[in-house]
Amino acid sequence: MDRFLDFKKNMNDQRKYHAMFFSIDKFVLEEQVKAFYPKNFFSDVNPTEFFIFTDSNIWCFIENMDATEIILYKNFEVEKLKLVRANNQRQIEAKLEIHLKSGEQILLSPNDEANVDWKDTFITYIEKIFDLLV
Repeated sequence: MDRFLDFKKNMNDQRKYHAMFFSIDKFVLEEQVKAFYPKNFFSDVNPTEFFIFTDSNIWCFIENMDATEIILYKNFEVEKLKLVRANNQRQIEAKLEIHLKSGEQILLSPNDEANVDWKDTFITYIEKIFDLLV
């Protein structure tokens, strides 16, 4: 939860994310957050998605120019979990695939979604999610 609060504090000052964090605060209590992942936060092309993992739910907040969309995977069950880490010592790469029993798939890939300054941090976020879901 501390990482979530730190990230939120760092990003909430940016007007671009204000509506998303407002929606998150409205529906998810900070103490419920077990893990999170900010997908496409640094993309000007793809909509920003913010995944929050609680004990029994996955929340996905999608922010685009017109609205905030909220998806709730209630009482989710993981069917398959796949963490891939590159064996290259010069460059750290990782991605996480989450397959739910309901058929939905969540792909988190810091290599494609984070800038150079945040890539290592985003990798720790997916490792935390992996540890939570194992």
